[in-house]
Amino acid sequence: MRSRALLLLPLAVLALWGSSPLLHAQEAELRAILRKFKNYRYGNISVFRLDGQVFADVQELLNPMPKAPDVVGQLQAQNPALFQQIQDRVTLEGCAADVQEVLRKLREEDGVPASLVQRAETIEAIKYAVQVMQNNCNAFKNAFVVTTRYRPGEPFSIIALIKTRDRSRTIARDLRAVQDVDILLYTDLRRIAAPIGSPSATLYDYLANAVVQGAVENVTLEAQGIGDEDTYFAPPTFGNAEPVSENDLSLYTRISDGQPLDYHHPNELLVSFPDLVRYRRYERPTTEEATGNEEEAPVYNRQLPRLGLELRYGLEELNYPSVWSQRLTLSALWSSARLGVVLPTSGWKQLNSAVGGSPRLTSAGWGIYGSVDFPVKLIQEGGVFRASASYVFGDARRSDHQVWNEALRQHTDFLIRYHAQMHYSFAIAVDKNYFFRFQLGGTLYGAETWGERVDTTEDRELQRRFVRKETQTIGGISGGIEYMATGIGTPYGFAVQYFDDTVLGTLWLQIPISSSLAVRFDGKVFATLLRDPRLWEHSTLFLPSVRLLLNF
Repeated sequence: MRSRALLLLPLAVLALWGSSPLLHAQEAELRAILRKFKNYRYGNISVFRLDGQVFADVQELLNPMPKAPDVVGQLQAQNPALFQQIQDRVTLEGCAADVQEVLRKLREEDGVPASLVQRAETIEAIKYAVQVMQNNCNAFKNAFVVTTRYRPGEPFSIIALIKTRDRSRTIARDLRAVQDVDILLYTDLRRIAAPIGSPSATLYDYLANAVVQGAVENVTLEAQGIGDEDTYFAPPTFGNAEPVSENDLSLYTRISDGQPLDYHHPNELLVSFPDLVRYRRYERPTTEEATGNEEEAPVYNRQLPRLGLELRYGLEELNYPSVWSQRLTLSALWSSARLGVVLPTSGWKQLNSAVGGSPRLTSAGWGIYGSVDFPVKLIQEGGVFRASASYVFGDARRSDHQVWNEALRQHTDFLIRYHAQMHYSFAIAVDKNYFFRFQLGGTLYGAETWGERVDTTEDRELQRRFVRKETQTIGGISGGIEYMATGIGTPYGFAVQYFDDTVLGTLWLQIPISSSLAVRFDGKVFATLLRDPRLWEHSTLFLPSVRLLLNF
């Protein structure tokens, strides 16, 4: 199929230069070739991105802004308050704005008198505002010129101008969502007049001059290093880093979760022995639906999950991992948020000694837990915040692994009553396959010491009660680095998190068995730094786990 596409692209262009009864069929075939991004990557072509004044000229030519009737200007001058109400209502309606619906809502919801709404100048102003909104919604955000292989000083031909509705981090994401209506073949470009003020006669000539004059950006090297040696555009370069947009929240969560593989099915089931069971469901990507290309498998986890359920052991916000934390949480998942309950149990605590160190903490009654990742929209490249908190109700449970407390001269248990954490984070992509997420913020938690107290009743009988002896509030700066490598046969990653002079290190390796099944091996190391461990901590701790991942 790839060889056929490579041959069809130059042959189709040559065929279009001649007159033939099969012209329309050849145009349709050429459009089909241009819809598949892999043909750009392997074809003997060049790709240029329109930018600056060239993009503005083409945008104005192909998507001209509607002109306001005189009555609209008169209404703006005579009744600016009403004019602004119309603008606000149409903006609120967005791309779905409809003239009749705007008329109704101005009258019923915005309180504009019916006598004003029914005036001819009001209706004309609404029509104009709706036209402007639809124009903005239909405007293309990016445009590319595809030519035969361009070499300065040598003849070349324009194959097509391609418009895209989005301007993503990569050209691949833009060009995967191309529709036929967004492709203007060279025959179309020769029929369209050049932008006003240009010495060129047609849009084809205008774009050809822009290529020769270097007024457009050559982005052919985006496809470098893909294919065999004969199709390399240039030697590959390495170490190219660029920020991950805060709008790409799914990528932030994938880095933190260690989710390197693309999902081609909507359901994820993850079972990790001994500390995690999770189910998530994703919706079909709308961008893939828009392409109408059945050969390109949709990638579901390019967006956030719609819903899910998770049973997790651990309180890793405090660097307390897995079963050693004595914290078992059941959470509902949606988008980038978790909300659930802390279960009133220590779960399968007998595994502590088998897979890690002896337990030092205990559990209490029911509790609540929540976490969320959310972008900051106030500034460009604002990054993503991560917040989490929990609180446990009820009295601590007396455990069978109490620790000798020298200060109280008795054996005691320890309970984490609450925690709160807020981190600012940003992410970078290196060579588009290696991702880092950096986090910095603060963490606070409360630890309680529980022990036995002996009281004497009025009848001089001894009464033993399990009570809270001490409460400590501990807080400070926290942060971490998370790394994920993708695009390789066995993806891997690591994470290092710091808080309260302790570190939690995680190292994982994922082995794909098939496109929908993988096994992952994890190792977590907890260690105290620059201080002795607290009574409920170990100085060092290692906890391994094995994950089975199914995408179906």
